[in-house]
Amino acid sequence: MAIDVSRVKRTRCGHEVRIYATDGGGSRPIHGAYKRDDQWLIRMWTASGRDDAGVDDTLDLIEEPRTVDLDLWIDVYKDGTTTTWHNKRDAETAALRDRIACFNIKRTVTEGEGL
Repeated sequence: MAIDVSRVKRTRCGHEVRIYATDGGGSRPIHGAYKRDDQWLIRMWTASGRDDAGVDDTLDLIEEPRTVDLDLWIDVYKDGTTTTWHNKRDAETAALRDRIACFNIKRTVTEGEGL
């Protein structure tokens, strides 16, 4: 499986990465460099972002997890049930008589968080 280089910022061991090309051909089509101390060192990786095709390596490329900005409105009812809305207008329009609260949650969540 090919790595999404637009999400690559570092190696498995944490070195900063720059990607120069993804069409280098051969068994190592991803060309770039990683930063160690104050020096950029040239490197090539497989299409899946591996430094060594067979084993996990500290210089493998790592995709940064996706983040999503949430802005949700939650209606809370006497019986403990809730409904979730993407904006306050929809929450207000759909509110039932036994609603006891309506509040807003704004948060940035990371892919896989809480699973």
